[in-house]
Amino acid sequence: MLNRFLCLILLLYCSCKSANKIKAGGVVPVIVQVTTTSSYCGGARPPEELETELATPKPYPAIEIFVRQGETNDLNNPILLSGVSDEFGKIRFDLPPGKYSLVTRDKSDKSKFEELLKTYSLESEQWSSIDRTCLTEWLNTPDLVMNVEPGGIQESSINIHIPCFWGAVPCANYKGPFPP
Repeated sequence: MLNRFLCLILLLYCSCKSANKIKAGGVVPVIVQVTTTSSYCGGARPPEELETELATPKPYPAIEIFVRQGETNDLNNPILLSGVSDEFGKIRFDLPPGKYSLVTRDKSDKSKFEELLKTYSLESEQWSSIDRTCLTEWLNTPDLVMNVEPGGIQESSINIHIPCFWGAVPCANYKGPFPP
């Protein structure tokens, strides 16, 4: 009986100590709900039900999200954590209080930026040349800025919109033919 009592006291002590650590600047569990929406990319105007369905956020499983400290996606700041969303589109991060930028793989490093610059640097029949200033701003803008505060579990959400091919290149304008 004494052993059970001592175990209970020890358990309560550890729980309180853990709660105080979070309040005093320890880590905070953060659940990020990742969803996706998409554009209608066909020709004739779709039924309203289809437009509504495409615009309704749905869980986005198996997408990797990267976390940096700060309110901008500063590539000089290292990636602190990354996670892949589960089948329900959820990712858990344990973060100390502070401001964080969350980005997808395209903005996690400069590789997508360099690829876009190389591919769209010159105007073509189908695309305008890419605007480098705009592309730099695109890269530096997080997909989500999160302010983690001490306390219990914190929840945030991020929606990844999937555009039609003519809107898929940031900072360049499509000039080619559209679907009939």
